[in-house]
Amino acid sequence: MDVLEEMFGSFEVSALRVETLPVYHIEGGEWEEFQHYKEGIPTADSRHRAWIEDVRAWTRSGKEIKRIRVIPPTLAEYLRYELDWCFPQNWLAGEIIKAVSQRTYEQLVTAETKGDFWIFDQKHVLKMEYDKEGRYLGENLVSDPPLVDSHTTLFLELEQKSIAYTEVIRQIREAKLKVELEYGTNHQ
Repeated sequence: MDVLEEMFGSFEVSALRVETLPVYHIEGGEWEEFQHYKEGIPTADSRHRAWIEDVRAWTRSGKEIKRIRVIPPTLAEYLRYELDWCFPQNWLAGEIIKAVSQRTYEQLVTAETKGDFWIFDQKHVLKMEYDKEGRYLGENLVSDPPLVDSHTTLFLELEQKSIAYTEVIRQIREAKLKVELEYGTNHQ
């Protein structure tokens, strides 16, 4: 069992996520689903389905799952996929999803809190590491109270300045924001 699985298996109150990258290239399900999204092919990814079932079980038991998604000025196609295909299911299962602008994030983040992470029960931070293409490299578990506190403070500040997922969708649809294509059709 990896550290991320252990943390999800043992948290008692809350799991808080900050997502910062414009694209995540996660092989073995998500990336393939993104390719289907680009082609307009509906898919039922079993990994995502398992996540939805877990979120539903956690929230029914009184645990809190929250996500803050950093939104860049231009919506890349991958982010549109997350907003259109992934987040609706997460939200319906009970995950609280909010968004904050890239500009706001950059104003609040410090060198030690930069990047993607999960906070579990405000006791542990799992720093997520990715390469420049958004490929997952691994994680680093941090339990040092001052570092956990700084990540928790950042999360709470971002949450205060964020808007709800449903409001993000409304604003995107009203503004008819341009989606920037990131990859050619033959990109692997």
